[in-house]
Amino acid sequence: ADYYEVAENTYMSGDCIKSVTELSKYLEKYPNGTYKLNAHFYKADCEYKSGFENEALLDFNYVIEQPKNKFTETALLKAGEINMNLGKTEDALNNYSQLEYLADIPANVFKAQVEQMRLNFQLNNYDETIKYCELIINKDIDDANLITETHLIYGKTVMAQDDYNLALKEFTTASSSANEFGAEGKFNVAYILHLRGEHDNCESEVFSLIKKFPSYGYWIGKSLILLADNYVAKEDFFQAKVTLNNVIDNSKFPKLVDTAKEKLNIIEQAEASKIIIEKEPEIDLELFNDADLEELFNEEEEIIEDELPKLKKLKNKPVNIEDSENDSEPKEIKNELEDTLKDE
Repeated sequence: ADYYEVAENTYMSGDCIKSVTELSKYLEKYPNGTYKLNAHFYKADCEYKSGFENEALLDFNYVIEQPKNKFTETALLKAGEINMNLGKTEDALNNYSQLEYLADIPANVFKAQVEQMRLNFQLNNYDETIKYCELIINKDIDDANLITETHLIYGKTVMAQDDYNLALKEFTTASSSANEFGAEGKFNVAYILHLRGEHDNCESEVFSLIKKFPSYGYWIGKSLILLADNYVAKEDFFQAKVTLNNVIDNSKFPKLVDTAKEKLNIIEQAEASKIIIEKEPEIDLELFNDADLEELFNEEEEIIEDELPKLKKLKNKPVNIEDSENDSEPKEIKNELEDTLKDE
């Protein structure tokens, strides 16, 4: 009792560094002591405040594993937060799921529902995400940011399920807000219009986003890259290149700059090889199969000898070309030649 009394007094005084030491001494001395639940919770609280999340999580988990007690709600809240910070999404979801059903404080119940919406979305648990989105949207709350975030998550979830009509409705609702969730909603409205082939409407939506959300550089950059894709779809390659160069020269986000460079390179390569508009048709001529071709080249050549027709004797008359210019003999010879060829 003396060990615990000293540790508790130190904790209550706000000296977390010293109290962790004193509480650890108590737990080492009395691992199954009467005040072990309190000691683990106080120790976890001080470790959490001091930034020792892994150590705090061990002590909070001890409290959570015990039957429901006066520390259960807080321990679940803190454990859920720590697990989210550590990237342990499944563990965090489990914490908030327990909290929803074990909490007595309405604010903690609502907190658990909101975090389950976010975590289920991260884990692609779409049915559970939609369940909590609808639950939050139907609550009477005045947190404008949370309402917009919920519509945005709802839209992204149903779009992942190929329900583009409902997604467009949710994104349009989200885009009415002036916060970053609204900017993302506006981008997704333009994206769906692009997918639908509504290129002029997509272009208008992008320009509207740039005008309405000038301070959200990331979503402006994303929208300009989308606009470039939209210009390519309209075969306006000049404007596409101008738009991508704008992102390359002005965006402060390296990933967007890299994406813009990749898309610009694709356009320039395509233009250089003249395949943007249409690809030359390929003509596939199959003249011979392999067997026929081999037979063709191995076939022996057949020599055909043509016999020339033999001329009949021309009545034993010698022909003198020089002497025949002034007489009628050449004509007679010509006639006899023709007759001879006919007879042959």
